[in-house]
Amino acid sequence: MDTFHGHRSVLDNTLTAQLSHLHMASNTSLTAACHVQEFSLPAILGVEILSLAASPVPNFSLTSTVTHDWTKSEFSSLDFCNVTVEYTHTGDDRITIHVLLPEQPRWNGRFQATGGGGWSAEQGSSIMIPAVDAGYATASTDAGVSTNFTSPASWALLRPGTVDLATFNTFGSEALHYMALIGKAVTSDYYGQAPSYSYWQGCSQGGRQGNMMAQRYPDDFDGILAIAPAINWGHLFGALYWPRQVQNDMQIFPAQCEVRAITAAAISACDALDGVLDGSISRPDLCDFDPISLAGQIFDCDGTPEAFTAAGVQLVQKICAGPRDSDGSFMWYGYEVGSDLTVLTDTSCNRDGNCVNRPNNLPYDWFRLSLAKDPNFNVSAMSLDDYSLYFRRGIQLYNSIIETADPDITTFRDRGSKLLSYHGLQDNFIPTKGSSDYFGRVRDVDPHVDDYFRLFLAPGVQHCLPGSGYYPTGVLDALVQWTERGIAPEHLRAVNISNVNPITGQLVGDRNATMQRGRPVCLYPRVEQYLGGDADLLSSYRYIPLLTQ
Repeated sequence: MDTFHGHRSVLDNTLTAQLSHLHMASNTSLTAACHVQEFSLPAILGVEILSLAASPVPNFSLTSTVTHDWTKSEFSSLDFCNVTVEYTHTGDDRITIHVLLPEQPRWNGRFQATGGGGWSAEQGSSIMIPAVDAGYATASTDAGVSTNFTSPASWALLRPGTVDLATFNTFGSEALHYMALIGKAVTSDYYGQAPSYSYWQGCSQGGRQGNMMAQRYPDDFDGILAIAPAINWGHLFGALYWPRQVQNDMQIFPAQCEVRAITAAAISACDALDGVLDGSISRPDLCDFDPISLAGQIFDCDGTPEAFTAAGVQLVQKICAGPRDSDGSFMWYGYEVGSDLTVLTDTSCNRDGNCVNRPNNLPYDWFRLSLAKDPNFNVSAMSLDDYSLYFRRGIQLYNSIIETADPDITTFRDRGSKLLSYHGLQDNFIPTKGSSDYFGRVRDVDPHVDDYFRLFLAPGVQHCLPGSGYYPTGVLDALVQWTERGIAPEHLRAVNISNVNPITGQLVGDRNATMQRGRPVCLYPRVEQYLGGDADLLSSYRYIPLLTQ
């Protein structure tokens, strides 16, 4: 296995442990086919191939978590060929692509690229291995940057005062296109035929990447699954830092137990608005919960009775309202009522009860490195006017590079490709309304948007992970049916993750032995309405228009 010259991907680390057992392998068909001589890479203008390696990986196992579209989380006995390609296109960069190729009998004839998270362009085995298990030839790229998802400190600046815009562009879009070209070529060489269809799957950064492919490289994929996409990049990072800005402006740093209790109170107040008590808010459009109403009431703070403070509830109210300028003007959306805000308001408290902020590198480094261009910039010292200035500067400087908010995807439409997106209503990193805002702008360009772009808002789902509600399942399969057979999904099926077998990814027990078991996630802008009966049957709901769009 080649190193990443200073860092290894999550995938590299996982596979290295497995490769130590290769000498015990006896899968001769896999070993025979997985050789460098079997592959010839396409000539791409401006791209120089630096290395090509192929390693057979037999009997691979992985225990992962429920994430993205995958409800299965335990994998075993996988045999695949790991192809690693390194290239440069400036002479100074070095970009790595991984392609994992299941054995011929298990290949489903399709190619799937996978995306990253945070400041990393890839997530490695946690999303690649489930795709291999499902029969996809699968690819990812590091885009030539560190796989540290929390910070771009190792690559954002050429020197203080100068952003590395070339690397930003590679990370933002270009490396994804080259990954698609090279990944599909490697797949075609290995199997002796081109993939019948090509797909993208990713969440967060990976969702942004998927949207970018639809906008900038519409010929690369037939179907794109973009979950909780980090589009509206400048707006998003401004929103990520907003809770800290409010805390600093108000000089209020509440204990985490108070923030958690406010969230619990919001869910309690609005849970039943859809007719079903299930621990999540399905109708935020009907929820008029105001945190201010809690001031003075008693809550349980990790076993100790405490009273909600006027400052604490006002802080949460401002955070949920979203970024506002010094004159109160709207800048971007806040987080949905019922979202867990403790990560964004994270504090450390001493024995005397005095609390301070704990920095979150994701938004801090956006302001520090990408905007101020100064590693020593004190983000916490920004005034509201400073914050507003940098907020707008981020949109101005990076809109064409990484914002990924172009609503004109008509070329993608005209090619016959499909974009399916879902976003959790408990997302505590990326404001859900950013996705519905983008969908609305695409619909303004083309009123027939549902023919090729469908959005679903999932109650109780956190950022790329299950939350307090039911979790969407079979979403990639729905995209495949839509792309290849023209069967457009009217709803997604969400299931109770606690009833899912991690080895099969399916609901267990006689009561759950039906595809009608679960909750519907409606096609936006519709919402589900409970009709009565068994609340865990899809047939117990109907779909009605959302009145506030």
